[in-house]
Amino acid sequence: MPAPRSRPQRRRDTEHRLTHDIDVWVASASADGAPYLVPLSFDWDSEALLVATPTDSPTGRNLATTRTVRLGLGHTRDVSMIDGEVEVLEIDALPQQRGDRFAARTGFDPRALATPYRWFRISPRRIQAWREVNEMPDRELMRDGRWLVDASAGRAAWPGLRGSTDRSEGEPDVLLEAGQIEPGEADGDREGGPA
Repeated sequence: MPAPRSRPQRRRDTEHRLTHDIDVWVASASADGAPYLVPLSFDWDSEALLVATPTDSPTGRNLATTRTVRLGLGHTRDVSMIDGEVEVLEIDALPQQRGDRFAARTGFDPRALATPYRWFRISPRRIQAWREVNEMPDRELMRDGRWLVDASAGRAAWPGLRGSTDRSEGEPDVLLEAGQIEPGEADGDREGGPA
Protein backbone atom coordinates (compact mmCIF):
# COMPACT_ATOMS: atom_id res chain seq x y z
CA MET A 1 0.00 0.00 0.00
CA PRO A 2 1.43 3.41 -0.92
CA ALA A 3 2.09 5.97 1.80
CA PRO A 4 -0.88 8.26 2.51
CA ARG A 5 -1.00 11.55 0.65
CA SER A 6 -0.84 14.75 2.62
CA ARG A 7 -4.11 16.62 3.08
CA PRO A 8 -2.89 19.51 0.86
CA GLN A 9 -2.09 16.96 -1.88
CA ARG A 10 -5.56 15.43 -1.52
CA ARG A 11 -7.10 18.87 -1.90
CA ARG A 12 -5.03 19.51 -5.05
CA ASP A 13 -6.04 16.09 -6.41
CA THR A 14 -9.72 16.82 -5.71
CA GLU A 15 -9.50 20.25 -7.36
CA HIS A 16 -7.80 18.63 -10.37
CA ARG A 17 -10.64 16.12 -10.69
CA LEU A 18 -13.24 18.89 -10.43
CA THR A 19 -11.48 20.81 -13.16
CA HIS A 20 -10.75 17.89 -15.50
CA ASP A 21 -13.32 15.10 -14.96
CA ILE A 22 -16.60 15.31 -16.86
CA ASP A 23 -18.83 12.79 -15.08
CA VAL A 24 -19.81 12.31 -11.45
CA TRP A 25 -21.99 9.84 -9.53
CA VAL A 26 -25.04 11.65 -8.13
CA ALA A 27 -26.76 10.12 -5.10
CA SER A 28 -30.10 11.57 -4.06
CA ALA A 29 -33.08 10.47 -2.02
CA SER A 30 -36.79 11.07 -2.21
CA ALA A 31 -38.61 12.91 0.57
CA ASP A 32 -39.43 9.53 2.16
CA GLY A 33 -35.78 8.40 1.96
CA ALA A 34 -35.77 6.11 -1.10
CA PRO A 35 -32.21 6.32 -2.51
CA TYR A 36 -31.30 6.82 -6.16
CA LEU A 37 -27.89 6.83 -7.88
CA VAL A 38 -27.09 8.01 -11.39
CA PRO A 39 -24.01 9.19 -13.34
CA LEU A 40 -24.31 12.71 -14.77
CA SER A 41 -22.02 15.04 -16.67
CA PHE A 42 -20.96 18.21 -14.85
CA ASP A 43 -19.10 21.47 -15.17
CA TRP A 44 -17.16 23.09 -12.32
CA ASP A 45 -16.80 26.89 -12.17
CA SER A 46 -14.46 27.03 -9.13
CA GLU A 47 -17.44 27.42 -6.77
CA ALA A 48 -20.13 24.92 -7.75
CA LEU A 49 -20.87 21.94 -9.97
CA LEU A 50 -23.55 22.31 -12.63
CA VAL A 51 -25.55 19.26 -13.73
CA ALA A 52 -28.72 18.83 -15.76
CA THR A 53 -31.30 16.07 -15.67
CA PRO A 54 -34.93 15.70 -16.75
CA THR A 55 -37.34 17.58 -14.51
CA ASP A 56 -39.51 14.49 -13.95
CA SER A 57 -36.70 11.96 -13.49
CA PRO A 58 -36.17 10.45 -10.03
CA THR A 59 -32.99 12.51 -9.59
CA GLY A 60 -34.65 15.70 -10.83
CA ARG A 61 -37.57 15.26 -8.43
CA ASN A 62 -35.29 14.30 -5.53
CA LEU A 63 -32.92 17.25 -5.95
CA ALA A 64 -35.78 19.73 -6.33
CA THR A 65 -37.52 18.38 -3.22
CA THR A 66 -34.66 17.81 -0.75
CA ARG A 67 -32.10 20.34 -2.09
CA THR A 68 -29.28 18.06 -0.90
CA VAL A 69 -27.01 15.62 -2.74
CA ARG A 70 -23.97 13.41 -2.33
CA LEU A 71 -21.52 13.14 -5.22
CA GLY A 72 -18.86 10.50 -5.86
CA LEU A 73 -16.00 11.78 -8.02
CA GLY A 74 -13.42 9.26 -9.20
CA HIS A 75 -13.28 5.53 -8.60
CA THR A 76 -13.45 3.53 -5.39
CA ARG A 77 -9.67 3.50 -4.79
CA ASP A 78 -9.29 7.23 -5.42
CA VAL A 79 -12.55 8.94 -4.50
CA SER A 80 -13.69 12.41 -3.54
CA MET A 81 -17.07 12.41 -1.79
CA ILE A 82 -18.90 15.73 -1.96
CA ASP A 83 -21.99 16.60 0.07
CA GLY A 84 -23.70 19.61 -1.41
CA GLU A 85 -26.59 22.03 -1.33
CA VAL A 86 -28.68 22.21 -4.50
CA GLU A 87 -30.04 25.28 -6.26
CA VAL A 88 -32.68 24.46 -8.88
CA LEU A 89 -32.73 26.53 -12.08
CA GLU A 90 -35.20 26.30 -14.92
CA ILE A 91 -33.49 25.47 -18.21
CA ASP A 92 -33.87 29.04 -19.57
CA ALA A 93 -32.80 30.72 -16.29
CA LEU A 94 -29.09 30.00 -16.75
CA PRO A 95 -27.08 32.66 -18.61
CA GLN A 96 -26.46 31.64 -22.24
CA GLN A 97 -22.66 31.74 -21.79
CA ARG A 98 -22.82 29.36 -18.80
CA GLY A 99 -25.03 26.90 -20.70
CA ASP A 100 -22.70 27.08 -23.70
CA ARG A 101 -19.72 26.33 -21.44
CA PHE A 102 -21.51 23.28 -20.00
CA ALA A 103 -22.36 21.99 -23.49
CA ALA A 104 -18.82 22.53 -24.82
CA ARG A 105 -17.20 20.82 -21.82
CA THR A 106 -19.55 17.83 -21.56
CA GLY A 107 -20.64 17.31 -25.16
CA PHE A 108 -24.26 17.43 -23.97
CA ASP A 109 -26.73 20.31 -24.31
CA PRO A 110 -30.02 19.77 -22.49
CA ARG A 111 -31.40 23.06 -23.87
CA ALA A 112 -31.73 21.44 -27.29
CA LEU A 113 -33.91 18.52 -26.17
CA ALA A 114 -37.69 18.15 -26.28
CA THR A 115 -37.74 16.52 -22.83
CA PRO A 116 -38.00 19.21 -20.11
CA TYR A 117 -34.72 19.52 -18.19
CA ARG A 118 -33.59 21.63 -15.26
CA TRP A 119 -30.16 22.80 -14.19
CA PHE A 120 -28.97 21.91 -10.71
CA ARG A 121 -26.19 24.02 -9.23
CA ILE A 122 -24.43 22.10 -6.44
CA SER A 123 -22.40 24.03 -3.87
CA PRO A 124 -20.02 21.77 -1.91
CA ARG A 125 -20.55 21.87 1.85
CA ARG A 126 -18.36 18.89 2.81
CA ILE A 127 -15.59 17.15 0.86
CA GLN A 128 -13.74 13.99 1.83
CA ALA A 129 -10.99 12.29 -0.22
CA TRP A 130 -9.13 9.02 0.22
CA ARG A 131 -7.49 6.17 -1.68
CA GLU A 132 -6.78 3.45 0.86
CA VAL A 133 -7.58 2.74 4.51
CA ASN A 134 -4.44 4.61 5.59
CA GLU A 135 -6.02 7.87 4.31
CA MET A 136 -9.28 7.43 6.19
CA PRO A 137 -8.40 9.32 9.41
CA ASP A 138 -7.60 12.61 7.59
CA ARG A 139 -10.18 12.38 4.80
CA GLU A 140 -12.26 15.49 5.54
CA LEU A 141 -10.97 18.44 3.48
CA MET A 142 -13.99 20.79 3.57
CA ARG A 143 -16.65 21.40 6.21
CA ASP A 144 -19.56 23.88 6.09
CA GLY A 145 -18.37 25.04 2.66
CA ARG A 146 -14.88 26.02 3.93
CA TRP A 147 -11.65 24.30 3.00
CA LEU A 148 -9.94 22.96 6.11
CA VAL A 149 -6.55 22.64 4.47
CA ASP A 150 -4.43 25.00 2.39
CA ALA A 151 -3.72 23.51 -1.04
CA SER A 152 -0.56 25.61 -1.36
CA ALA A 153 1.17 23.95 1.59
CA GLY A 154 4.42 22.65 0.17
CA ARG A 155 3.75 24.04 -3.35
CA ALA A 156 1.97 26.80 -5.24
CA ALA A 157 -1.83 26.92 -5.12
CA TRP A 158 -3.86 26.03 -8.18
CA PRO A 159 -4.79 29.26 -9.95
CA GLY A 160 -8.47 30.03 -10.34
CA LEU A 161 -9.68 27.80 -7.51
CA ARG A 162 -11.21 29.62 -4.58
CA GLY A 163 -12.09 28.73 -1.04
CA SER A 164 -11.24 29.79 2.45
CA THR A 165 -8.28 28.00 3.98
CA ASP A 166 -8.54 29.69 7.37
CA ARG A 167 -9.25 27.49 10.36
CA SER A 168 -10.42 28.55 13.76
CA GLU A 169 -7.84 28.71 16.51
CA GLY A 170 -7.29 25.20 17.88
CA GLU A 171 -9.30 23.41 15.17
CA PRO A 172 -7.97 19.86 14.79
CA ASP A 173 -6.30 18.57 11.63
CA VAL A 174 -7.94 15.15 12.00
CA LEU A 175 -11.68 15.67 12.04
CA LEU A 176 -13.18 12.19 11.71
CA GLU A 177 -12.29 8.80 13.05
CA ALA A 178 -11.69 5.85 10.71
CA GLY A 179 -14.74 3.69 10.14
CA GLN A 180 -17.27 6.55 9.88
CA ILE A 181 -18.03 6.08 6.19
CA GLU A 182 -21.71 6.42 5.48
CA PRO A 183 -22.76 3.53 3.23
CA GLY A 184 -25.20 4.30 0.44
CA GLU A 185 -27.65 2.11 -1.36
CA ALA A 186 -29.08 2.95 -4.76
CA ASP A 187 -29.67 1.66 -8.24
CA GLY A 188 -27.78 3.25 -11.12
CA ASP A 189 -30.26 4.08 -13.84
CA ARG A 190 -28.88 6.51 -16.46
CA GLU A 191 -30.76 9.81 -16.71
CA GLY A 192 -29.02 12.16 -19.08
CA GLY A 193 -25.81 13.23 -20.72
CA PRO A 194 -22.88 11.07 -21.73
CA ALA A 195 -20.91 9.22 -19.10
